[in-house]
Amino acid sequence: MMPENRILVIDDNPGDIRLMEEAVAEWEEPIQLTVFSDSRLAIKYLETQAAEPDAALPDLILLDLNMPGTDGIGVLSALAQQAQLARIPSIVLTSSEAAADVLQAYDAGANCLALKPFSLPQYLGLIRKIFYFWLKVAKLAH
Repeated sequence: MMPENRILVIDDNPGDIRLMEEAVAEWEEPIQLTVFSDSRLAIKYLETQAAEPDAALPDLILLDLNMPGTDGIGVLSALAQQAQLARIPSIVLTSSEAAADVLQAYDAGANCLALKPFSLPQYLGLIRKIFYFWLKVAKLAH
């Protein structure tokens, strides 16, 4: 039996979270999905997990760029403070095409920034591509 992939989603949009859950349900391998709509709680969760010697950290983090309170850049900056968390691939999903947002995300440590499609089939297709690359093609640090 294959080990379960662990994905952490940080997004305050219930619609986007529902789409992510649908993409996970359609994926051919087991995925343990942990969702936070509050980025500050997500950071605290990750820091607590990183402090535990046997804790299972996520294999992949998907986060929204524009959230109230601590935005995606703040999350990336917090992750970059701890080597163990900085190694987790962090994918920013956003509707912003602003060059400054793209640069800020990469400067803060994003491994990828992808634009959120507006149609359901395109959104699910994007998530499948992200899963395929990061969970099947890329070699992750564990």
